[in-house]
Amino acid sequence: MRSPAVHHPDPNPHALRHFAETRPGHFYPPYDRPSRELFHQFCQCVTRLISSSSWRHNL
Repeated sequence: MRSPAVHHPDPNPHALRHFAETRPGHFYPPYDRPSRELFHQFCQCVTRLISSSSWRHNL
């Protein structure tokens, strides 16, 4: 799945963009899709956060 930047597993629609701020050049036209590498790294980060108790308490 590489949909536009707002379609990802984090509840915050802007989380992927925020994650990518230090990783320029990872979005591609015409639909602003993230690179596979960026999306994979982001999903791993989200998975780690979901697994932690601190993320669950912030819902």
